[in-house]
Amino acid sequence: GAVTIDLNGFRVHGAGAGAAVPGIDFGRSHDVTLLNGTVSNFMGTGVYGANSDNCRVEGVRVLQSRESG
Repeated sequence: GAVTIDLNGFRVHGAGAGAAVPGIDFGRSHDVTLLNGTVSNFMGTGVYGANSDNCRVEGVRVLQSRESG
């Protein structure tokens, strides 16, 4: 089934140090929606969704990721 993650204006904030892990990882997933918030300060990718299908990210800011968005 479909999954929706609504941050409802909240921030997912990493420690800014350590392993290069993503803030939110829905790689290799189907039917995921990420909404309304901020993902920041991760050593890896802020939001990772490689090899996924029918997924969307809407109203999300990604800041200060060390790798990519």
